[in-house]
Amino acid sequence: MIEKKNKNTLIILGVLLIIIVVYNYGYKPIDRDKKALELEIQQLENQYAILLGKEKNRALLESEIVAYTEQIEAIESMFPGAIHQEKVLSILNHMELTTNILFTNIGLSQEEILLTQNENGREIEASKVDVTVNYETNYLRLKELLNYINEHEDRIVISTINLTEKDEFISVNMNLSFYRFYYEGREIPHSFIPEEFINNIPIGRPVEGIPQSLFNSNN
Repeated sequence: MIEKKNKNTLIILGVLLIIIVVYNYGYKPIDRDKKALELEIQQLENQYAILLGKEKNRALLESEIVAYTEQIEAIESMFPGAIHQEKVLSILNHMELTTNILFTNIGLSQEEILLTQNENGREIEASKVDVTVNYETNYLRLKELLNYINEHEDRIVISTINLTEKDEFISVNMNLSFYRFYYEGREIPHSFIPEEFINNIPIGRPVEGIPQSLFNSNN
């Protein structure tokens, strides 16, 4: 009887020993691995949430960059990279060749320069050159000239225009303003006076003197 009890006790102890061994060498490592995996999953979920937020911010930033780029392009399309007497003369010469209008008088003002700073302390320079032109033309060529000014890539503003009918022609006195908008980092394109325009300027009429009036050689 005692032997049977001892045998049962040994069996129970053996079972307990097996349970302890399985728990220590089986369940505990699995539980540790499970907790480690759960922690890793949580970390991955957190990283995913961060990356998802960054992706949303990236899309927002990209849209803002596009919007700012469009604003800059709109401003630069309104104001040329450089405006000075040489470029004004070049534009006026091209204007004559394109519209078949012959300017009898061209007057250039001094270049006006305005300096300002934005909220970030960035210096911005704006300047303009005022031009007075006189010529005689007909209605169709005047319309061509106005279309030329309206469609020109540089910013040209008609300040005043006076029209006087004379026989079959229209006598025109027009004041134009050519603008420049410049800031640090913006490239200033090269400008020049075409040779054919120089050849048409009467001898003794300086190009570089300001203010000045240039008279067409045919006048």
